[in-house]
Amino acid sequence: MEKTFTPLHLFKQPLKMYGILVCLLCLHLPHSFGQTVKLRKIAGPTTGSFIQLNQRTKYTEVKRENNVGHYSMKVRFKVAGATNNQYRGFKLNSTPSPISLSFDVQVYNDKTLVFSSNNVKVSPGAKGGYVYKASFKDANTSAKKIKVKNLKAKYNTNTRTTNSNNSQRLLIDNYYKAVTQLNGFLQKLPYLNYTDPDLLVNTQRSLHDIRQGFDKINNYHFITSLKLDQNDPAKLQQKIRRTNRLLNEGEQKFHAAEQKWHTLYYRKFVSTRQPRYLDLAIAKNKHFALPYIEKSSLALKNNRPEDALHQLDRMYNNQAVTNSSLINNATQNMYQKIFDYYVNLGKRQRHYQAQIKYYQKAQNICGRRGANIYNCDGKARALIVGARTQHYQSYLSKFNNYLQQANFRQAYTSLRAAESFQQSFGNQISDQHSVLYQRLYNRIVQKAQVQVRNQNYEQALNEVSFAEQIAQEKANVHTTNTYQEVKTSAHTNIYQQKFNRAQQAVASGDFNNAAQHLKTAHAYHQTNQQFIQNQAVKKQQLVEQYQVLLNKTVARGKGFNNQKQYSQALNDFQLGASLVNDTGAPLNTKNKVNLGLATAYTGLAINDNSNQAYQKSLDKLASAETALALVSGQQEQVNRLKIKVDQYKKEAIQRIITTRIDQAHAELKQDKLQEAMAISSGILSFTRHYNYPLTNDPTLNNKYEVLKKAIFNKECELNQKAYNQLVQKARENFDRKDFIKGWQLLEEAVGKANANKDCGIASQIAQQLKTRYKNAYQYALDWKEINQYAQSGQKTMHQKAIKLHYQVVSNYQQYNLKIFGIQKPDLQSFLENHSNVLFWTYGIIHFLDKNKDDDRDFATKLINKYIKMLPSRSNVKRLAYEMAMVDFKHDPNRLAKNQCKEAFEDYDLTSGRTYRKRVKWIKKYYCRQWNRLRKK
Repeated sequence: MEKTFTPLHLFKQPLKMYGILVCLLCLHLPHSFGQTVKLRKIAGPTTGSFIQLNQRTKYTEVKRENNVGHYSMKVRFKVAGATNNQYRGFKLNSTPSPISLSFDVQVYNDKTLVFSSNNVKVSPGAKGGYVYKASFKDANTSAKKIKVKNLKAKYNTNTRTTNSNNSQRLLIDNYYKAVTQLNGFLQKLPYLNYTDPDLLVNTQRSLHDIRQGFDKINNYHFITSLKLDQNDPAKLQQKIRRTNRLLNEGEQKFHAAEQKWHTLYYRKFVSTRQPRYLDLAIAKNKHFALPYIEKSSLALKNNRPEDALHQLDRMYNNQAVTNSSLINNATQNMYQKIFDYYVNLGKRQRHYQAQIKYYQKAQNICGRRGANIYNCDGKARALIVGARTQHYQSYLSKFNNYLQQANFRQAYTSLRAAESFQQSFGNQISDQHSVLYQRLYNRIVQKAQVQVRNQNYEQALNEVSFAEQIAQEKANVHTTNTYQEVKTSAHTNIYQQKFNRAQQAVASGDFNNAAQHLKTAHAYHQTNQQFIQNQAVKKQQLVEQYQVLLNKTVARGKGFNNQKQYSQALNDFQLGASLVNDTGAPLNTKNKVNLGLATAYTGLAINDNSNQAYQKSLDKLASAETALALVSGQQEQVNRLKIKVDQYKKEAIQRIITTRIDQAHAELKQDKLQEAMAISSGILSFTRHYNYPLTNDPTLNNKYEVLKKAIFNKECELNQKAYNQLVQKARENFDRKDFIKGWQLLEEAVGKANANKDCGIASQIAQQLKTRYKNAYQYALDWKEINQYAQSGQKTMHQKAIKLHYQVVSNYQQYNLKIFGIQKPDLQSFLENHSNVLFWTYGIIHFLDKNKDDDRDFATKLINKYIKMLPSRSNVKRLAYEMAMVDFKHDPNRLAKNQCKEAFEDYDLTSGRTYRKRVKWIKKYYCRQWNRLRKK
């Protein structure tokens, strides 16, 4: 039903018409129907409170036309009061009025619904009431009935009245919380402990918490805010006074206990003997001396003297009060105990270093503050000197023991250690070792004398050498005649033993051993001749024995040569040569030795020639020539041997060269040109080494020239074959369209032909192929360059790639490259199949910039393919920016608002779910760049 408001208007008319209008207006005055008054009760702003409202309803027939009545209706509410305005024994200040009412209105004609309006909302008017007005039409003139349902009120929680009530309720709640807290305080305060140091921390914490809670309660100002003088249901004031009195008393007790907290901890230690109380006492007062002394005593009882001293140091470092006689006596007594502890510990040690360490620690106590030990430093020094003297005597005892055992080296070591130790503390230890060096020297010489008697000459010399070392190192040790006698006797007998062994070997025919013994005796004589008795006689005997051995060796070697036992002869004459070098034998003997060597080497060389071991023969003949060069005189024998040497040398050289020429020909048959050339070069080196020019040997020279010609022919043959192979491979590569590789093979073939013109190799075929495939080769080079440009990450390189591609297309048509089976290059296919994403991006922009439909379609195709590769956000951003720059340049409506969206719609981009995000990225960055360009 239509709802309208129909106000009455009074029109001002001329005075003469006024009476008529009044009459007409009276005829049409509205008729008032039912008016009702009702008391309503609704929920207040807080839990448990209610608001009473006077509800007044009224409706009036304003006019009637065509038997249809026009009615106006009014519903009015007014706050009548509030109920239940008390809270937990306190009366609240006021109850707020609603800021609006909501309800449903229904008008009935008997039982028929004439008018309804749901969820009507009204606010208070100027006079404080809540009024709702409405108008409606109805043909029935019978009595009407108005129903108001679902009446609800809305309150403003920010109003002053509501805030006042809420804050008053909160204050009352805090009042009862404070009562509960105070009850707890009153129960706790009488039982706090002020005598046990362990519980003082809890007492301090409890007093602090109670004080904080008590101050917080006072900050509420309950007495004035809630007028507790008039109404104090839980007797808060009385509890506050009691709590304040007990709290002040507790804080005074704690302050008194806090001043002597360290003393309480110390007393707790005395009663419990728990060391932790000492640390707690120090923590409370680091100037309290007694805990340090007690900790020092405990450390010493636990065998920790260093810690005991550390505790006393802490006492003085923390400036503990030590001016009382009790503290001073306790400290002095503690230092005395630590001193005695170190002394006793040192006395129990078996090793000198350990003793000194503990005695020095005891001595270090003497200088400490507060020690005051009687004759402290004197006692410590006496202990240290005694330990050092005892240690010195231990070295001397070891010396005597080793001397009795004839272990002279260990005795000498002990004596030197004693000397070194005594010199370190010379003012404390008297010298008792100096006289013992001579005693040791004499005992060593005596032992060496016994070794000589027992024919242990080497051992005697070892002892004498040790005695010499002592005499050299110690100036107060003097050599004796016995020493000289022992040394001379030992050296003389050792030499004689070596000479006797040489004589025995000569007599038995063991010439090699005899030579070795003679060399040993000769060397020993030269080194120790000043200690050998009758050394001149003995030297003459040595020379004579050398001559005897040399004569026997030469005679036996000559016999072996006569019997053609050249190997045995060579051994003897080589031994003879070594003897000649040692003794300086006469010239005649030297000639015999060298002729014997030459004869033996020549005989062995002849045997090697017979066995075709020509190289070994040449080596031996060279040794024979060396031996003959050392012969002085006896020219006839020398010449005979030289003739024989030259004969067999020439034979060996000819056989070796002939064999190598045959080997080279064999290599050529197998096309092993390099091996044959190496053999040819080796032949020349061989002839130069043995000074045998081939020109002096026509037969060999002819064979060598034939070999050189064969090598040249084989080289030409192989080069021609290689040239043909290169040309054939080039053809095959051209057939496979590998024009670059084919061209390189042709270049190589031409080079080989030019390098071997003497062989008659012509490059005509290769040159013809180069002429034919020149343009195809250039095409392949261009494509290689295009790919290099495309693979680059630089935009300028991509530009060069596309520019060169257009040139390649032009060359393809100009030079008719189709005849080589090359397909016409296509830029779109090249771009689409390329793997470089950055090159794709440039290609996309290139085709967009051409601004043709087909080109833009291809660019869109590339974009979709690019999106499906799932590129990074930065790459997508770069592409979108460049797309926007190109499209903005070509769009005539580019400055229009939102034109970027319209331009972007021209791209038919992929719509798959997987790629949706990247399409959004492209659109976002595309429009961002477009708008930047618009602003510029």
